[in-house]
Amino acid sequence: MRVDHPLVGEVNLDWDACLMPGAPGPVLIVCTAEEGGSDAERLQLLAGLLIAPRPSSESARQR
Repeated sequence: MRVDHPLVGEVNLDWDACLMPGAPGPVLIVCTAEEGGSDAERLQLLAGLLIAPRPSSESARQR
C-alpha cells in the first residue's frame, strides 16, 4: 500500500487483513514497514508527531 502523507511524504507499507469474530463483521488491517528502511523512519516521524508534549516541571510549579 502506498500512502502519500502531507507531513512525511510517500510511505510504502505491507498490510494484512485479519477477520474479527462474527460474520460478516469488522476487519483489522495491520500495516508494517520494512525494519531499518526509509518507510520505517517515516512511520517513526509520524509516531513522534502523535506524542503530546508534556508540561515541564518548571511550568507545572508556576501554576
